[in-house]
Amino acid sequence: MKLFMTAHSVKTIFQPTLAIQDSRFNVYLLKQCHLVMSLGITSLKIACIDRITHRCLLIEAYTIKPNALPERISAMEQLWQAHPLLASQSWNTITLGIENQQYTLVPKPLFQEENTAVYLNLAATSSSQVVQYCIHPTLNLVVAFAVEPLLLAWFQTRYAQSNFLAIHQASSLIAGISSYSTAKRLGAIPRVFVIANETHVHITVMGEKKLYYYNRFTYYN
Repeated sequence: MKLFMTAHSVKTIFQPTLAIQDSRFNVYLLKQCHLVMSLGITSLKIACIDRITHRCLLIEAYTIKPNALPERISAMEQLWQAHPLLASQSWNTITLGIENQQYTLVPKPLFQEENTAVYLNLAATSSSQVVQYCIHPTLNLVVAFAVEPLLLAWFQTRYAQSNFLAIHQASSLIAGISSYSTAKRLGAIPRVFVIANETHVHITVMGEKKLYYYNRFTYYN
């Protein structure tokens, strides 16, 4: 286990909580690696995936103390300046996962791109935010979600020359569980998958190439 920086250097802004690095990780091979980030209100998690071996080579997690958006962006500015890898333009691809409650699932046969905001507003308020979507063709569904425009613009500016994609955390979990179910040949019988972290729990019911249920719940105690 290896932390890239000491906590006291930026202790008022962000706090490193986890850093695991594979011995095969090589900073000179970033061009064949995929940078994955998952951003919540008070947390940032990153991972490095080798696209050739499909091996996860690096995992890090940070707690971001400020909750207001300008302060969160300021915290990320400091983290990107201090971190030796995040600001690199050498990554093969970059995916940002948004962790929030502003999302909804739409059956693909019913989805129309121009109505993405309409679908989302049935489940969450998104009037001041940028509305995005991610299509899952093998599951025949679309995940529509909202993201703060300043936040999205900040990442798009940092990775303007890279293959950057923003998705919702729901998309990554649904796709991951679907791939796991297929790889393990779990069959058509629906199975329940529960993933919990400090403030949320995700419940997914998946059968063979079919999503029966997904939801994300917040809890406070």
